[in-house]
Amino acid sequence: MNYTAMSDNCTAAVAAAGGPGLSQLVTKYVVVVLYLVTSVFGVTGNSLTIFVLLRHGGRARSVATCFILNLAIADDLFIVSLPFIAYRPVNCSCINNLQKLKRVVFSCV
Repeated sequence: MNYTAMSDNCTAAVAAAGGPGLSQLVTKYVVVVLYLVTSVFGVTGNSLTIFVLLRHGGRARSVATCFILNLAIADDLFIVSLPFIAYRPVNCSCINNLQKLKRVVFSCV
C-alpha cells in the first residue's frame, strides 16, 4: 500500500475543500507540542523553586527571596494555563462557532 500517495491525496482533498494545508497542520501541532513541553518543564521548575524557598527560605527572609517566591508563584499560575491555550488551535471550530454566535447576538442588540 502506498502511504505517500494516500497522504498526498488527503492533503490535496483538504486543500481543495478550503481547509488548512499540510504546512499549517504541521505548524499547529509543533506549537501544541512546544506549549506542552514548556508547561511540563515550567511547572516542575517553578514548583521546585517554591518548595525550596518555603522549606529553606525561613532562614534568609529578604526582599529578593520574597520577590523570587512571588515570581515563581505567578509564573506557575500562568504556565498552568498553557495546555488550555495549546488546545485551542487544535479544536478551534467550537471557538469559531462561539465567536459567530457572539456576533449574531450582539448584532441583534
